[in-house]
Amino acid sequence: MKILSRYKDYYDYLQKYGQDENIVYTRRLEEIKLNTYFYPLESGPILINHRFWNANTAKLYFCGEYTDIYRVHTYNEKGLNNQIFYLSSLEYYPSLSEKIEKRKEQFSYKLHNGDSFIDKKIIKIFEKNKPDNVPIAILDHARIIYNPTLQNIGIANIYPAEQAYQRIAQYLANVDSGSKTKYKGKEIIPKISDKDMAAAKGFDKFSFRKERK
Repeated sequence: MKILSRYKDYYDYLQKYGQDENIVYTRRLEEIKLNTYFYPLESGPILINHRFWNANTAKLYFCGEYTDIYRVHTYNEKGLNNQIFYLSSLEYYPSLSEKIEKRKEQFSYKLHNGDSFIDKKIIKIFEKNKPDNVPIAILDHARIIYNPTLQNIGIANIYPAEQAYQRIAQYLANVDSGSKTKYKGKEIIPKISDKDMAAAKGFDKFSFRKERK
């Protein structure tokens, strides 16, 4: 598999052991904001070392599977210097983890078979509109992120680099490169820029330059 991307991830190094040029992962980060707000389970703000911390449940979509993750939001006492990141576990944030677990118990009657801590409606929206050639996404309460970076989430404990690389390659191989892609309920032909297409075919900015005499 050949990866075309402006950013690195933890499984990228496996490309040096050989690439199938017929499988190309155009890993372009994209965020889709939702018109409807879905209420997840959240810890509520906790003050730690002059900063407020808040965590809520989210979902990671990885090659057809859904995994529970957490969205962590932190900011200072003035409400500034916002930071948002995602984690597969809250083991290093026991205060947030304890709050989340209490909320799970409090709202357990609202969970369906214990398989989802985020409203199922957002999963339905994602399934309906997801482009076929997007193997990775984060489903948050107010947005969907296509092709996010995984290395800082800690997901390598669930999907080791070799397994992640192979699964993404297999996922994309199963998607016919000439097939149509769904977007907002309609089928469209996926667009690939000339630059991405040239890179996929092995050309670069020097390919068409004439040699100096």
